[in-house]
Order: sequence, then structure tokens, then C-alpha cells
Amino acid sequence: MTLPLRANLRIELVLNHEAAGVYGHSERLFLTKRAGESMHHVAMKLLAYLFCWRPDLRIEESIGQHYLPDLVATNPAGRPELWIDCGRTAPNKLERVLRSNPHTTVVIMKRTPGELYRYATMMRGRGLPEHNLRWLSVPDGALDRLVEQLGVRHHAVATVTGPAPDLFLELDGTLHELRAVGA
Repeated sequence: MTLPLRANLRIELVLNHEAAGVYGHSERLFLTKRAGESMHHVAMKLLAYLFCWRPDLRIEESIGQHYLPDLVATNPAGRPELWIDCGRTAPNKLERVLRSNPHTTVVIMKRTPGELYRYATMMRGRGLPEHNLRWLSVPDGALDRLVEQLGVRHHAVATVTGPAPDLFLELDGTLHELRAVGA
């Protein structure tokens, strides 16, 4: 099913997340595909949400800074603890986010491992602080298979396990097995 230029995706989610110690957590997850935004970008936000889940993780919420994160978790004072950016991230944007938020873990998610490796290599050449940068992708073709299935409403069971981590995402009865790939 192809989504229109703008669409809201609604996912009835049951989440099991080993690292977070959460099993059987239920929630409604809403993702918006905006005009000009690709379904791959929406799917990356979904996967980043599942891989990096924590109870306070929010999707596309302003935190009063120049840039809007794709996903963010803040401390009680409203400062970001986790900032996730998916897809295209201008080098200057990443540098500014890191400079403005030196105690924030920043996760960059790319569509393919090759794209992630090239971007990470370029950014490492700029001398960025590696201690709070994380790199995330999924194996070639995995995102494409997920995008082919995305529509407006879904029922999903997601299980995230292991140190890699691995994500087992059952979306409307179809199982997607995805291993996180770093750079």
C-alpha cells in the first residue's frame, strides 16, 4: 500500500526490550510521513525507536533548539539525553548538535551499512567526540522490505535482544529479523 504525500501511521505495539528490562509493554505509536519525506525515513524512525527504546523517547518533538531531532529523550530539566537523527544529516548539523549538547548521546541512523560507514568515516575526520556518538543501520535490503509492507495501520510485536542488538519485528503477521549494524 502506497501512502499519500502526507500520512499518519498508527501502530499498535507490544514491545519486549531486553536491555531496558521491559516485557509485554503495550503502546500506540504514531509516525507521520510529511510531504517530501520518504517512507524509508519513516521506517528508519520506527526502527531507531525500537532499537533505542526507553520510556521517555519521543518522536519529532521540539526541545527548543535550532534543530528538531527525529527522536529525543530529555532529562527533567528538558536537556536532551538521547538525540536520534535518521537519514540525511548535514555535517554542520551534527557538529552543532554535539557542540550544543556535550552530554547527549547522539545516534545517527542511515539506510544502509555502506552509507553509514561512509558518513561515519567522513565525520570522524572532523574530530568529533566519539564517546557520545553511536552509529546505526540495518543490513542491506532490510529497510526496503519493511517499507514495502508499511501502510496506515498496523499491529506489531517487537522483541529487541542481545548486545548487537537484534530486532524481531512481527508486523501484521510478517516477521522481519534485523540486526543492528554500527560503523
